[in-house]
Amino acid sequence: MVELRHRARLTPDFPLKGRELSRANRDELLALFRRLGHAT
Repeated sequence: MVELRHRARLTPDFPLKGRELSRANRDELLALFRRLGHAT
């Protein structure tokens, strides 16, 4: 989880920021990465 959130923060076009990112679960983060076309 820590690694997923870290990668999300480093991704400029990632749709979640701040508190939203902190509260997102693993499945939500993976789904958003897939939607953006990033392999995780």
